Amino acid sequence: MGGVGIRWRDVEGVLQCGGLSGKRVGQVMDKLKIAEMLGAHPYGAFWVKDIHLFQWGGEVVLECLYEPGAPAAPIPFQLMLHDCRDLQWRVYVHLKHPEDRTLPATSIVNVRLGSADHRKPLHLLTDSFGLTVSYGTLRVAKDSDDPHPSNPSP
Repeated sequence: MGGVGIRWRDVEGVLQCGGLSGKRVGQVMDKLKIAEMLGAHPYGAFWVKDIHLFQWGGEVVLECLYEPGAPAAPIPFQLMLHDCRDLQWRVYVHLKHPEDRTLPATSIVNVRLGSADHRKPLHLLTDSFGLTVSYGTLRVAKDSDDPHPSNPSP
């Protein structure tokens, strides 16, 4: 049986997904792959802290946090999806107070990164929502000051 692998490369401090090989995407433990990319052990907790939409949803940036546990420090990172063509959003929890617009971070239950060029969508399941995105490219960046990569630097 052929293995499934995700090829990642570091380009100027940004980890980029080179695509998937093989046919059994369901066997890929993408949370483990992300932890490996971040240089941390795979037994920590993943959180989504915020979501940014740019170009009317053509770009989606998820502000995330990986907590590997003591004594290691939490690692902030972004999942950046470019050339998005289809977004499906499912909300599982609702605010108790409509005037309170603040939301706590939500735990990532499962994530499948899919594959680029709109071949297989990203599937993200959290305690609060589910998100499916068909995308052109996916980037994972650590410690970025600017969540929107198209903005010019000052």
